[in-house]
Amino acid sequence: MALLIEKLNVVVRRASIERHIWGGWERFQALSHGYRLSTDGNLAGVCFHQTEDAKRFIAVLEGFGFRLLADGRYQDIAVLDQIEALYAPCDWLKLGRLAVEEDGPVVKVCWLDEDDTATVTGADASSIAVPKGWTYAGSLSEMEATAVHRIERERLLFVRLEAGQDVYFDPTAAEEVRHPASTDATVLDRRGRCLLEGLAGHRHDPEQGLFWLEQAADLGSLASRHQIGYVLTHGLFGAPRDLTRAAKHYRIAAQAGFAASQNNLADMYINGEGVAQSIPEAIYWASRSAEQGEAFAYSTLAELRHGGHGFSKDDAELYKWVLLAVRHLPRGESLKAKLALKRELEQTLDPEDLALGRVLAEAWVPLKQTDCPMQEVEFQKESADEGEPDDDEDDELPTRNPGSVRVADGATSLMRH
Repeated sequence: MALLIEKLNVVVRRASIERHIWGGWERFQALSHGYRLSTDGNLAGVCFHQTEDAKRFIAVLEGFGFRLLADGRYQDIAVLDQIEALYAPCDWLKLGRLAVEEDGPVVKVCWLDEDDTATVTGADASSIAVPKGWTYAGSLSEMEATAVHRIERERLLFVRLEAGQDVYFDPTAAEEVRHPASTDATVLDRRGRCLLEGLAGHRHDPEQGLFWLEQAADLGSLASRHQIGYVLTHGLFGAPRDLTRAAKHYRIAAQAGFAASQNNLADMYINGEGVAQSIPEAIYWASRSAEQGEAFAYSTLAELRHGGHGFSKDDAELYKWVLLAVRHLPRGESLKAKLALKRELEQTLDPEDLALGRVLAEAWVPLKQTDCPMQEVEFQKESADEGEPDDDEDDELPTRNPGSVRVADGATSLMRH
């Protein structure tokens, strides 16, 4: 038998419980009430989510005569972490992994060193002691496995889905590797991106790429939804250009609060692409995006005001949005255009409007800060947008991103507008 290890675990031998605690096992169960307790008959483990709770429980056990450490080694109590394993050496525990079912996912376990190791190694789910009501689905073990798979698959290139397995190409080992087919949105997004881009000369299939991005989007990935709109807007990677379909995807993500999609939907309303032209709609969506600190939305609002679209004349407000755009846009054509506009305004506007615009820009605080700015979520379409700003403007760019941002999928960002 073996004991499931999740989060932070305090493990003791059942023999130690009988030796130290008057009332034995029943008293130990009472002491651990409210926490997740499991036992395989040889060991007892209590799972904690907070370190302070584990410390208090250990102090209670020490009050009964249990010893935690001697000469740097665990004695009657062992503390195990799901990620870091044992915090100190322990002579009476072994650690490993077991499948929760035949050919199923594996979990971390520990067992008493006196057990028959061969029997434990060949055990199945019936040999793993778990807390009452525990299931793998939704468990901490599944979450850890998902995170590990995500990290691992980020460096792999998806090739195909075959016999219930994801087949990838490992660029480091120059060979194919297989993982169980996943329904995780991040993994499906990775499939889509690999097939769209045909990374490193591997399979290029725009139709399948968009299919998997849409599967990820349907599982709740707003970044995937945005990418579909972006690919269809520009006809990237051999995918057809479809502005109406792009606008639909942008709208879904925009309505869910995705700042990048809000700005791009505003852009479509300005130009009447995929939607009927509407300056009020453009202002609405660009404003929602700007409220989340999206730099390109600052640029969009500056363009609308400069063009006299939908706003009454207010030179201080215009200069405010130009300054915010200049300070926060990544290097590229958009930044160059706003720097040129800033210089123009400084030559033509009233000094009082310029001064008020600076005050308004300094006072601007987004309602919340998007964690998916456009330069981090959009594919690269071209490389000509990587220009450097003039050196004499550096004092106006204290918070700007210095250049393209590397994203998890390996694609470099496209600097929009």
